[in-house]
Amino acid sequence: MAANEENDKDIPRPSLSKILLEYVNDTVSSRSQALKDLHQRVLVRVVNPILSRIGHFDDRFQAGELDAGSCYVGLQHTKPYEFDCVVILHSLTSNKSLQTTDEGTCNSVFLDSSACDNPYVSKLPGYGFLVVDENKTLVHNLTSEQNDPVNSEQLVENECFLCPKKVTSVFFKAVQRAVKELQDEQWWEEEPSVFEVNVFRQGPAVTLTAYLTGEIFTIHLLPGVPFTSNWPETLRKWGPPSAVRPNPWLVSPLMREVMEDFIAFPGQTPDQGDKRLWAMCFYYSEKKLCQITEENTSTIHREVKLALEALCAENEEAFHPITPRLLRMVFLHQCMQFPHEQDWMPKKLGRAFVDLFLAVITCTRSGSLPHFFIPQLDMLGHLRKGDLKRVSRHLKAILNNIVENPSKTKFLPRKKLTRRKKVAL
Repeated sequence: MAANEENDKDIPRPSLSKILLEYVNDTVSSRSQALKDLHQRVLVRVVNPILSRIGHFDDRFQAGELDAGSCYVGLQHTKPYEFDCVVILHSLTSNKSLQTTDEGTCNSVFLDSSACDNPYVSKLPGYGFLVVDENKTLVHNLTSEQNDPVNSEQLVENECFLCPKKVTSVFFKAVQRAVKELQDEQWWEEEPSVFEVNVFRQGPAVTLTAYLTGEIFTIHLLPGVPFTSNWPETLRKWGPPSAVRPNPWLVSPLMREVMEDFIAFPGQTPDQGDKRLWAMCFYYSEKKLCQITEENTSTIHREVKLALEALCAENEEAFHPITPRLLRMVFLHQCMQFPHEQDWMPKKLGRAFVDLFLAVITCTRSGSLPHFFIPQLDMLGHLRKGDLKRVSRHLKAILNNIVENPSKTKFLPRKKLTRRKKVAL
């Protein structure tokens, strides 16, 4: 027995860095591409025809074709058979006059609720009001009946609040009409056949369930209003503190590029919240930061992020309610905390992965995860701390198993995306 124990000690421990690298290259990358291809087929066959039809009979809801590689696909849900899309409505607040030549004219203003000085307005980080000029835009039946000013400066005569609930309601009816027309025209009977599409409201989203080639897909559509080069005033000082600028990771040109766009969409406001509030969406900025970071082939940012996201997908119950979006938020905080490339060298892949995993565990244990762009917004604030502590214990057990037995760690099954059992038609 003693001899066996001595021989076991002579066996070198397998390298976690090597195992993770093989895992990402051999399994995760191909699986990620397969998932993107699957979603692309659903978008082309089901979603894009609906959006195109909507634009024909209501030009306020014109939207370009969605692409699985777009920044706006996969905001929260990124599963094989369930994902969501932000539908960018560029025409919703555009000028209704065909004679105008002022393409840069903005007919809408986003007011951050945190900056409102009206004492009766709830200061909700991440939410704000969308003010439009009713004389210049086609929003006559989409505005709020409540037009009380939210700032000491009174609204100008023709300005009013765009109502997220009404926008979603009209968008929902337009989707219903488009689906009915496509089904009546038997447009979906071409191969691959779309057997049935159902439409229903789910919170701020319009949800589609589509029966395509025997599979049930769920797609959540969120109508969004884009803002370019117009971050709210309260967020324009975002970034590393001025004393430590420039941050080696978040340099000034990158900050300017990230701060170019954001989207307002009908988010789920807290109880008793103002019905006129829109949620801020910085998904473009998050994806842009991750994309630029991962394009640096001399570091292993990409491998670390992909490995943990795949581990979360494989252990969905243990990670719940930690989603890929929350993992991405923790990843960005890690990039800010460790901005030097030497912290992300290939030989440190195992260490960087463990550090990122520990950061996720720390967030679940403390019950707090600040939004990367809005620090005062807690991404875990709506969850019970008791539930998060249970998640923390589960994640700690998974991490201990990975560190203790890296060669025996089971990540994603080494196989292609499997098709679920076909539904009875």
